[in-house]
Amino acid sequence: MDSSGKETSKWTEDVEGLLNYRFQNIDILVKALTHRSYAHETFPSKIVHNERLEFLGDAVLDLVMTQLVMEQFPDHSVGELTRIRASIVNDKALAELSRRLGLGPFILLGKGENQTGGREKASILADCYEAVVGAVYLDGGYAGAFKMLASHFSQVLARLARKIPAQNFKNLLQEESQTRHQTVPRYSLVRESGPDHKKEFRVSVSVQGVIMGHGRGRTKKEAEQRAAEEAFAKLMKNRK
Repeated sequence: MDSSGKETSKWTEDVEGLLNYRFQNIDILVKALTHRSYAHETFPSKIVHNERLEFLGDAVLDLVMTQLVMEQFPDHSVGELTRIRASIVNDKALAELSRRLGLGPFILLGKGENQTGGREKASILADCYEAVVGAVYLDGGYAGAFKMLASHFSQVLARLARKIPAQNFKNLLQEESQTRHQTVPRYSLVRESGPDHKKEFRVSVSVQGVIMGHGRGRTKKEAEQRAAEEAFAKLMKNRK
């Protein structure tokens, strides 16, 4: 990066274009792209590299991606959501995202790190992306980070949504009930309330005459799915 203000401005504008985010405080973006090796060569007595921003960005990334995954997969269990999030938020995936965005050429590296291919190292690319997330959070708050991450991960989430079917807990409960007890679950409408345009149904489900779950929803089908999810979780928890 050239030391002139004009060159610096062009450099940061290019990065903002890649990220699809405009910084209010451009200095924080520069810090997010500053690797420890560059900082040690240029500012040996100061902490001006991106590791603290990376630490923050890691936490912000987990929180935002948790919300995005929950919204994309509303019918999946916590265990499934955890696995889906882990498949998206890991060093390999973040490094690939950095490459796709084209961040590598903009990372400030020390001479030695640059000469040994540091711009292509997965660890550096992933860490830099997390630092950028931390910088966006400090600059634009949760809303700014959420908007950027939703944009960056939209294709990945859409692709996963096509590959991962919604959990059908009624089917799962029936299979488990038949395997374990040689019987099928029984669903009962507990209550129906509300006006026609805003009905709410409450349903219970029993296995071998024992109520195992309750659910509510705008339709009987939705309420039965929620009841089945609760019952299935109980059965699996007690499975020996």
